[in-house]
Amino acid sequence: SLEVNMKRDLPRGLATQVSKKAQVRKNKKPRVMPTHIVAFDLIGCNKEKTTPINEKGLANVKQELDGFIVESGFSLAGSIISQKTPRDGFSYSANFLESGLYVHCWPERRGTVHVTIWYCNYNSDNANKAAKLQDLIRQYFGSRKTERSGYIYMPVTD
Repeated sequence: SLEVNMKRDLPRGLATQVSKKAQVRKNKKPRVMPTHIVAFDLIGCNKEKTTPINEKGLANVKQELDGFIVESGFSLAGSIISQKTPRDGFSYSANFLESGLYVHCWPERRGTVHVTIWYCNYNSDNANKAAKLQDLIRQYFGSRKTERSGYIYMPVTD
């Protein structure tokens, strides 16, 4: 059973604490863990940043985006960037402890960059972090226009 595994796998004091918290949770209403998704398109972006021409350029874009996540106050867990050919745009995906970021570039579509930021407010309100991340990305790509694709609020219970 889960209880037996907890006692075996966790230190004695911690296993007892986890078990007691689980008992208390059974008697309470579920908590709401809101998840927010912000999606927007940046139009007319800087071509050098949407179409890196070599591995070094691609690595630089990844380093910048990783840095924006940390600068915004999120905790970066890992990221990946990929590009089909040097003339193509790229796709970037990052996971951070509070959720994640996805960036996809279409240089052939007027230098469009689609950005999706999703985050939850389980332990703290992360809306200001997401807004700062959105601003940093917008400034980096130098877009002439921003179109909001959508905002979704999804309450989830534990």
